[in-house]
Amino acid sequence: MTNKTVFILQNGKKLTKMKFCSYFEKKVFACIKNYNLIKSKDKILTKSKLLFHILKKFTDRYGLNAPVLNGKHNKIATDLCLDDSAESIITFLITNKPNSLKDIKPNYKKEIYPFFFCSLKEIELYAKIKKIKLKKKKKTDISLWLDELESKQKNVKNAIVNSLKKLDI
Repeated sequence: MTNKTVFILQNGKKLTKMKFCSYFEKKVFACIKNYNLIKSKDKILTKSKLLFHILKKFTDRYGLNAPVLNGKHNKIATDLCLDDSAESIITFLITNKPNSLKDIKPNYKKEIYPFFFCSLKEIELYAKIKKIKLKKKKKTDISLWLDELESKQKNVKNAIVNSLKKLDI
C-alpha cells in the first residue's frame, strides 16, 4: 500500500489506504460495541459480502460466533448506513410521521446496522480498497437532494443523524 491520501477526515487529517481501513473498522466496531449490537451467543445472518467481511473481523477479534451467509440465526445484519438514516429522518419529518423517528437507531427488533454511522462514501471506499463488489442502491429524490446538500455543506448527513441522537427520542 502506498502513502497516497485516499480520505480526508472532517478535522483535515489525511488517511492512507491502510489508515483509512483501520479508521473504518474502528468506527464500525465502536457502533457494535456502543450499542451492544452483538452478544456472545448471537448468530448473525448477512447477505452483504462487505458486512460479512467486517463482522468476521469483529467476531474473530472478540471471540464471538462467526456471521453466516445462510443458516440458523437470531439477528440479521444489514448494510443500512448514515445516508439511509439521514434520508429516513428527512422523509419522516416531511411526511409528518415524527413518531417513526424513534425507530431510527443502530438496531431495530432483530435487525442490526453496524454501518449506521458510516457514510456511503466511506463504505464504497473501504469496499474498493478491499476489492469487495457492492450492489448499487437506487437513489430516491430525497437521497439525491441530500447528496447535493452534502456537496455544499460537508457532513450534513452526519449532523442530521447526530441531531436525532441528541434529541434522545
